Amino acid sequence: MSEQDYSIFREKKLIRLSLIILFLSLLMVYLLLYQIKGKNIKQSLASETNSGVIITVNSWEETTIIQPETISGYDKAFQSTTNTITWKAATWTFIQTATSLSWIHMLSWTKLFYGKIESIDKLSIKYQYALIDGSWTFLINLGVQTYDFDSITRALGWNIYKITTEQELAKNKLFGDKVLYINLPIYKDKLVLMLEYIGQEVWLIQIEYKLYHTSKWYLKSLFIN
Repeated sequence: MSEQDYSIFREKKLIRLSLIILFLSLLMVYLLLYQIKGKNIKQSLASETNSGVIITVNSWEETTIIQPETISGYDKAFQSTTNTITWKAATWTFIQTATSLSWIHMLSWTKLFYGKIESIDKLSIKYQYALIDGSWTFLINLGVQTYDFDSITRALGWNIYKITTEQELAKNKLFGDKVLYINLPIYKDKLVLMLEYIGQEVWLIQIEYKLYHTSKWYLKSLFIN
């Protein structure tokens, strides 16, 4: 081997050795950083996971427990003819949470609602949770009966119509132990507000007037089936 070839060989060997040393040095730096920062990285990832992942729901059959952040769209298509009702929902955007909501009595074809409800503001009452379906019918759980609605309505100049007997309930295609209709002049021929007493719970149902009479069987099926 000539002296020139030997020199080239030594240079290549030196370069190769330098690259190996550089690689090992970078590997050591990476391992040290991982040991120092690894715990913080894991905590950060866990925090992001718990804060929620944005998902899109297109079906009322979705069973995932969800907490709405924003509503990107809602198809308020709810058509009724005689005893036939059809509806569909467009895309809702939700934040998924790990919070347990097992105590909530979810009803078929409904989702949890966290926005403002006009009837609740009018009555100045609190509630446990609210559900909404594809027709923008609100089903609001008031929990155990604590309010004197007779006094509330009288103070506001309104009145209540009560249906309390089994015969009256059956005749009017209603359900539960008793039903109270809260009559508000401003909602005449616009909204129906009804209090459903079922066992120890009270539900406030807010439904459009034009949908109410053809929706009795549907409302009953939500609670009975």
